[in-house]
Amino acid sequence: VFMWKPQNTPNANGAGIIAVTSINSPSFPGSVAVASPISPDRAKRVTMRNFSPWAGLALGVALADQISKRWIMDWMGSDPIRRINAYFDLVLAYNQGAAFSFLANANGWQRYFFSFIALAALLFMGILVYRHAENRRFCLGLSLIMGGALGNLIDRVLVGTVTDFIQWHVGSYYWPAFNLADSAITIGVAILLWDGLKTSK
Repeated sequence: VFMWKPQNTPNANGAGIIAVTSINSPSFPGSVAVASPISPDRAKRVTMRNFSPWAGLALGVALADQISKRWIMDWMGSDPIRRINAYFDLVLAYNQGAAFSFLANANGWQRYFFSFIALAALLFMGILVYRHAENRRFCLGLSLIMGGALGNLIDRVLVGTVTDFIQWHVGSYYWPAFNLADSAITIGVAILLWDGLKTSK
């Protein structure tokens, strides 16, 4: 607020000086800009837009896994093993169990057991990705795991066994055969571990 104040000095010649003072102005409705909250519908659209790429990645991994399995089965035909080099073979193996052929020799109930676990895991991981879609590293790891789990789940539902075709070996030591879905799950777990080391959440 500018106020006119006469100056009492002799040589002021009736002049005055301007003094600057400040006062607290009262608050009036609308005098302060307040950001309006995002509507629930818009928030859902934003969340879904962030979630869609991760869901697409998971579906892409599952699709690539299924295509590779069908191609291997058609290409190898009746030949179950093809030597690529001294450390790598292409094989045609069918696993009724889980990783490392766990419960592969059960009486058939393991098909439904592992299918139920895969469905529950996919639902749980999907919720996590939906809620944390902005966390790229976390969602990348989960999306790869989801894609791998979905790829193997399709095998269990359609044919009752999981098709494996990749096998590494050194001399007489052979790593159990696996597929692209297993590789995606392994990479996804590694990314989650890396994410856990990088964040305190």
